[in-house]
Amino acid sequence: MRALICSFIYALRASLRLIFFILLSVLATLSYLIHRQFGGGAHQVPQAYHKACLWLFGIQVECEGERSQEQTVYLCNHLSWADIPVIGAFINGYFVAKAEVAGWPVLGWLARLHQTLFIERKRSALAQASEKLKEALRKGDSLILFPEGTNSLGPAPLPFKPALLEVLRSEEFSHVNVQPVALAFCGDEHERPLYGWGDDIDFLPHFLRFAGYSGFSLRLVFLPAFRSENMDRKEIAALAEERIRSTLNQ
Repeated sequence: MRALICSFIYALRASLRLIFFILLSVLATLSYLIHRQFGGGAHQVPQAYHKACLWLFGIQVECEGERSQEQTVYLCNHLSWADIPVIGAFINGYFVAKAEVAGWPVLGWLARLHQTLFIERKRSALAQASEKLKEALRKGDSLILFPEGTNSLGPAPLPFKPALLEVLRSEEFSHVNVQPVALAFCGDEHERPLYGWGDDIDFLPHFLRFAGYSGFSLRLVFLPAFRSENMDRKEIAALAEERIRSTLNQ
């Protein structure tokens, strides 16, 4: 009987959260479009939306360290699709994601609302991707990159891929900070698969299990920022990965 009641509560919680998530997303999209149309405040909508998502799904985030207050390229490890609201609630910047994310259900919606830069990760499209990043940096925007290139269920990150960091070698962007950001899952290990999501896992069943769970706890650690002067892209990626890996091992 107890198991039946728990299953009912789980299903009810998932259903209600899904309904409110859809309503919240529609309202945030309308608000964003209205602000863009009539000027002012549009950049504040994504952060407010992501904070509301954290509340809705019961995600508690403990922030540590000092976030860079200058134009910055943030390099983060990647656990789940839910990293978007977790990170987006605390960083005002453009996410950089692979092009296919734009067509994904829910994730594409989340990404578009945060003005994500969609890029092709194929080697042949690297030059075009670099131009997109340069254009955003020239406008004074900050960028949020996941150098692993995919979700890692953790706890240790996958090796960082340096290709997109080539833009930081340009003298034009020597003023831009690079800040590693470590995202650590703080719950019990049996909860990790409920939060984490990989490309080989069907999204909808995972989302419903995620939405039905009571909540999750994470740490978002802003590690010391640095400048990329006199560093090549591999050295930038290696330094960021080393600092994040060291933090996650603590």
